[in-house]
Amino acid sequence: MNQIAIPPVSSPATQQLIDLCQQIAGGKPDLYPQLEAAASQRHSEMTAVSDRFFSEVESQPEDFQKDLSHEIELIERLYEGYGRALEAISGYKADPKPESLLEAAMMLSFASNGLLTAMSGYEQRALSRG
Repeated sequence: MNQIAIPPVSSPATQQLIDLCQQIAGGKPDLYPQLEAAASQRHSEMTAVSDRFFSEVESQPEDFQKDLSHEIELIERLYEGYGRALEAISGYKADPKPESLLEAAMMLSFASNGLLTAMSGYEQRALSRG
């Protein structure tokens, strides 16, 4: 199977998920329970972080939210993409296709790296508002 190189991410927890996806897709299905547990834990962590972020955004004045709406929307979409990737990992149990795990790993990488960049952009814009 030809594999596309999945870019590394800065989050060790996400990188662990990506590595496990690749190992399982590469022929080590016995690692799936470990992946499933790690994905479940990561989903809980990401939900808490996302909820906290959007709660803080909603506590800001309306003009702040409007001025940063593009950044906020991008962050929301990236969190959703990360969540869909975690759901794809959970779906592997019902339909064990290696390519599904590799796609989930790519989605995790994209969302994780995108969130880092989007959050940085959001913080810069928020700070520049004074």
